[in-house]
Amino acid sequence: MESSSGISKKTVRRVLSVALILWGGRLLYRLIGAGYEGFGSAIFAMAAWLFACILLYPDVARFPVAVLHRLIDSIYLPGSGDAPPLDYRLANYLRDAGKLQRAVNEYMKIAHHYPQEFTAYREAIAICLQCEDVAAARAIYKKALRKLNASDARLELRRHYESLL
Repeated sequence: MESSSGISKKTVRRVLSVALILWGGRLLYRLIGAGYEGFGSAIFAMAAWLFACILLYPDVARFPVAVLHRLIDSIYLPGSGDAPPLDYRLANYLRDAGKLQRAVNEYMKIAHHYPQEFTAYREAIAICLQCEDVAAARAIYKKALRKLNASDARLELRRHYESLL
């Protein structure tokens, strides 16, 4: 991993880290006898040393950065981190294998994590009606109507449900 000038990234990191440590030390040295006026310099010096440590040992910074990312995601993107990736393969496999109750459960898990996912409700209702469990199909249908925000999806689900009855 060398740049076009032949200097590796590790060397650049080390040189920059040493420069930051020296600059931070210089700021702290100026604090001697400065009193409260040097408080800003102390903050900058500590930040410089912290940044130098992160540059020297990037593995140490991965954990706090990951925690910070999760915190920011939980504040600005609630619910985005706890949902598994959308995947219908298991539910479709169970349906094709004839394990219909487990397939319905999988489709409902998808609907739980992705309440706006029209296909999960549609497939679960179709399987329930195929098993002649009209009560379960009706319960899923009512739940889907409550959860789906898009009027197009609700209308499509209504048409699908009526066509299956």
